[in-house]
This record gives sequence, structure tokens and C-alpha cells, in this order.
Amino acid sequence: MSDPQVAAEVASHAVSAAPVLVKSILPLIAVFLPLLIPLPMYLVGRKSETLRNIIAILTTLASFTAIASLYPYIAAGQTIVYTAPILMLDGMTFYVDATSFI
Repeated sequence: MSDPQVAAEVASHAVSAAPVLVKSILPLIAVFLPLLIPLPMYLVGRKSETLRNIIAILTTLASFTAIASLYPYIAAGQTIVYTAPILMLDGMTFYVDATSFI
């Protein structure tokens, strides 16, 4: 192969090796759901322990489902990204890739 052909082949592999970004709100849900539910769960728990336990189980299942639903994208080598514009001054961006998924 001549040098231009090698350069073109290397460039085509470099483009295909770039991570694919998938936009999804699931990383935000996976982070903030366990942070937001404990206060209402505590208030409900003062009235009914059974209802408190049900809320705890449902919150755990929802978090697990949100995280588990990211796996097919991660297994395919994609990166999930979500930017929450209302958080912080310039927004807060959540990235999930194979390393952070572990």
C-alpha cells in the first residue's frame, strides 16, 4: 500500500473507534433517585412502617432497573451522556462508560 492509502485506512479506523454518545436521562435518575426518596420515606415511615418498607423496595428496584438498562449500551461500547441544565451554573453532565459502569 502506498502512504495515502495507509493514511486513509488509519483515518477510517480512527473515526470508527470514536465512542458513540447516547443521550439518556437514566444516569440522572440512577444518581438522584436514592438521594431524593429518603426524606419522604422517613416522613411516611413515621405513620406506617409497612408503607416505608414498600417505598424502600420500590426505590431500590427503580434504581437497579435504571442502572441495568444502561448495560446494553455499555456492552456495545457506547457512552451514555446526559446534561442537566438546571444543576450548577453551566449544567451538570453525567457520563457512563465501561469504566464507570463497574
